[in-house]
Amino acid sequence: MSVSGAQMLEALAPVVRSASRAVLGGGEAGGVSFGDLLERERSAVRIAPGLDLELSEDQMRRLAEAADRAQRAGARSALVMIDGMALRLDVQNRTVTARESVAAGDVLTGIDALVDASDPAGDPVASLLSGAVHPSIVRALAGAA
Repeated sequence: MSVSGAQMLEALAPVVRSASRAVLGGGEAGGVSFGDLLERERSAVRIAPGLDLELSEDQMRRLAEAADRAQRAGARSALVMIDGMALRLDVQNRTVTARESVAAGDVLTGIDALVDASDPAGDPVASLLSGAVHPSIVRALAGAA
């Protein structure tokens, strides 16, 4: 007999709910529901093993939002600009696979989207000018705004 993932989740939901009540304090009304935990895990962005990169909670939140936008646009691989960094994101797997260094003359291939995940409170042009992006890209983006 073959069991789908959805059927397995349905079967495990009561057990997980009771365990989450014990661990997280409270039931669905007072604590975190199984559905909330599952959605949080699905929407999370991961950093590839071996990639020496530490991001703040805020940066991870903005990276997840950037992944959502790239996914809605149909992208498979995106270059995400965040706080002066250029991160290569596998959109389907929601995984940061590399930190790119874009210098004059460099060519990046295998990217079908560019997503700006700058801090809205910060200056996005200033973060781009920090050296992560070639000046011609900054000029092109500034002209498109």
